[in-house]
Amino acid sequence: MQAITLKIVTLKMTKLGRPPDTDSAETRGRLIDVARRCFGEHGYEGTTNRMVANEAGITTGAIYHYFSSKLDIFCTVEEEAHQYVYRRFAIALEGQETMVGKLEMMLETAHALNRDDPTLAKFLASYRIDSQRVPELRDGLQARGWPIRDRFVAELVAAGIASGEIGEKSGPLIDGLMKTLTVGLTDAFIEDLEGQRLAIDGIKAVLRDGIAFDAQQPLG
Repeated sequence: MQAITLKIVTLKMTKLGRPPDTDSAETRGRLIDVARRCFGEHGYEGTTNRMVANEAGITTGAIYHYFSSKLDIFCTVEEEAHQYVYRRFAIALEGQETMVGKLEMMLETAHALNRDDPTLAKFLASYRIDSQRVPELRDGLQARGWPIRDRFVAELVAAGIASGEIGEKSGPLIDGLMKTLTVGLTDAFIEDLEGQRLAIDGIKAVLRDGIAFDAQQPLG
């Protein structure tokens, strides 16, 4: 916020509204950060454009220079949140040669994300509830954030099958397991990092036993 204040002073107290073009990307990013926090705390229906604008330091009307509607804001926040999460996963998985190693790093990264930015975990938990409860969200979300997750998991499972670590028939099982683990860790331990840490250690212990990874005897 300091940098933003300095720029306003330099521009001789520019009035609230659409910021100069040089600040457009910064303002859009601030709107997304504020909206993520608001949606995480108040849900989709409890969050208003006025609330987001006030916290971002612009007028409500100025929002429409960046987003067409509250639905557009929500879907953009969700899409960028997923892009960020799965980009972090991809970076963490670099250099991991085994499927178990990759899954363990995904769990550790999920924990780090929850620890470093609680607003992200709160938003992701909130959107999963809202997307089932608010009809207009379902169509918008299916076309944006969800494919990012599905594509990432599908590629990881395909790599495990190609390497022989996962039995081909176990592919759908592992796909579901990976999605459930990341979602469950977020939803169940949003404000309990210690509990999440214990859960991750328990899951890793199970993974190391080789359950569900036996290519010769796939589960299901």
